[in-house]
Amino acid sequence: MKRTRLFLTVAILFALLAVGTVAAQSNWRVGDHALINWTGDGYWYPGTIVAIEGSEYYVVYDDGDREWVGSDRIRQDDLLVGTPVSANWLGGGIYYPGVIAERTGNAIVIHYDDGDVEATTIAAVRVR
Repeated sequence: MKRTRLFLTVAILFALLAVGTVAAQSNWRVGDHALINWTGDGYWYPGTIVAIEGSEYYVVYDDGDREWVGSDRIRQDDLLVGTPVSANWLGGGIYYPGVIAERTGNAIVIHYDDGDVEATTIAAVRVR
């Protein structure tokens, strides 16, 4: 009897966790700006959800790249002042470490670790 009750309790807990996970994943909407993990490179880039089909989201990254991703590769845009990032210095394709020093909408100021400062947009950054 105790084993049956324990089994049912564990099964109910797993079911509740699964429902919570599905609900959290379905909170993304077309037009949401987020950070998205680009195909397996380990970095998160800013982008916008432009379409949803089932559990897949079509995203357009701020730099123009596009792809379908699962919700496990989307997270809230939490890039605030003080957030460490790598930024594409002067749009030259090389990323350097720094910190967001100012943010107004998509406009940001990066203070690079080497002392350089750049006014740019959120599209120029990536995070681990």
